[in-house]
Formats: sequence, structure tokens, C-alpha cells
Amino acid sequence: MAVDAAVKHVDKKVETVAEKHSDRTIKAGGITFSFYWDPFLNGTRAGQLLDGTFSAKTGGQPTLAVIGSGIWYLRHPESGGISAWNRKMDAIFAAANPSLAPIADELILLPVENAIESRLSPERAATVHLDDIRIMNEGLDDRIRSAASKASGSVSKRQRPVLAIPRGGRDCRWSSLLGFDQQGPS
Repeated sequence: MAVDAAVKHVDKKVETVAEKHSDRTIKAGGITFSFYWDPFLNGTRAGQLLDGTFSAKTGGQPTLAVIGSGIWYLRHPESGGISAWNRKMDAIFAAANPSLAPIADELILLPVENAIESRLSPERAATVHLDDIRIMNEGLDDRIRSAASKASGSVSKRQRPVLAIPRGGRDCRWSSLLGFDQQGPS
């Protein structure tokens, strides 16, 4: 889990074992790491982050918010599937609008993770398809381009990006809401 890796990077001695699919808060090196299990982004904390009330409810704005979602919408089509996921992504992009107060100092939206179809159980393979994941990630790319186009006239290019989406591969690229790419660590 990404939160475990981040915590271990700060302090290798901190225990990160926890119950599967649970919220947790870990302190390491003077940093508080909070993880909220919310695969559909419909829980209280996700709602507070997106509507801008998280800071008031928790006592401070997140320094870094990393949001990931997608596979669970495919895995559980009764959730509304890709249509429901698209609506949630629209809400995230609306909350990250550069003309609004920031919901976090830095906001990273993870792309939908590629599944290894050959390793999926038959039950999961019935609903999780690479074509759907590709469509979802292309939708994120379209949203970034659209938001950058809208923001280009009203926001200075020197302003920090409001939202970043990391892309894997040989060269890690970060697509930002303001429409420029930054090379990530190699």
C-alpha cells in the first residue's frame, strides 16, 4: 500500500500492519499520515475534502492529498460503474478549480490502475477489463486538457498546478490542471 511505503520512507521502524480495508492514522518523523479507505469516494472524509470542509472538521488542510479510485467501480457494477466514476471525477476536478480555495496544498489524482487480467479471479475478470481502464484513464486525460484550456486565460502559468496525475512508464510525467507537463523523478 502506498501509505505504508511513504511511512517506511520516513521511518523504517514504524509498524504499518493494519486490518485490510480500514482507515488508519500513523505518525512518523513528525508527520501524520492518514489513510481513509473509501474506494468509491463517497464517504465522509472524501465528501469533506471535495466540499472544502475537511480543514474545519479535522483541524487543518492536508499538505498532500492523494486520491485513487476506479477499479472498485468496475469490480462492483452495482455501484454505477464507469458512469458513477465519471461523476466522481467531475466532482474532483470541480473541487480542484484554481479559482476556488485549495482543498490541499498538493493534490494528486492517481490514474486507474491497470489490472493483470491473467491474474484476476474469474469473478473479477468478468467485470474488470483493460479496455474500460483505458477509457477511464483517457477520460482523466481529457479532463486535464479541458481544465487547462479553461484555466489558460484566467490563471498565470507560473502558478503551481492545482491537480497532478502521475503517469508511469519509462519517463514519469505529471499532467497538471494548468496544462503543462513536469518530468518526475527518473
